[in-house]
Amino acid sequence: MKKLVALFAIIFITSFMLESCGGDKKADTPEPQTVEEAVTETTEQEVTEVTEEQVAEEQAVEQKEAEVKDYSKTPLKGKVVSITKMVAGGNPDLSPVSASKEVEKGWPVGLLSGGKIFIIYNTDGSFAGKKLAKKAGREVSVYGKFKKVQGMNVIISSKIE
Repeated sequence: MKKLVALFAIIFITSFMLESCGGDKKADTPEPQTVEEAVTETTEQEVTEVTEEQVAEEQAVEQKEAEVKDYSKTPLKGKVVSITKMVAGGNPDLSPVSASKEVEKGWPVGLLSGGKIFIIYNTDGSFAGKKLAKKAGREVSVYGKFKKVQGMNVIISSKIE
C-alpha cells in the first residue's frame, strides 16, 4: 500500500512538473506593482469581444477532451519510457531489464505515443508497470480506455502486446 501511495505521489509530482515547466517562456509585460498601474494598463489595453462562435468552439474542444477514448479495438502504440529519467532530462528509453529494475524501485514507467506520456493501469486499478517493463525496447500496443485525470493521460488497459 505504501508503494502504491508513493507511486501516485511520484506520478502527481511528475505531471505537475511537466505541466508547470514552461521552458524559456517569459511574460510579455511585467506585472504592475500598484493598483493604479494595474487599472491604467487594463484601461489602455484593447478590449476584444468574444463571439458566440468562439465560445462554442472552446466548449466543443473541452467536451472532446473530456470524452473517454476507446482503444479497445484499435490500440494505442508507443514505446515504454522512464518518466523519472524524462523529468530529469536523461534518456527515457528503456530495455526490458532496465524497465524491470525501475519498476522494482517504484519508479514510474509509461508509454510515450505521439509526444504524450500515458500512465497505464490494469482493469483492477493496479499499476501496469510490470507488464510494460516486459515489453520495453520495442513498440508496444495497449488496448483499453483513455481518460484524462487531473491533466494526466491515463489508459485503463485490457491488454498489452
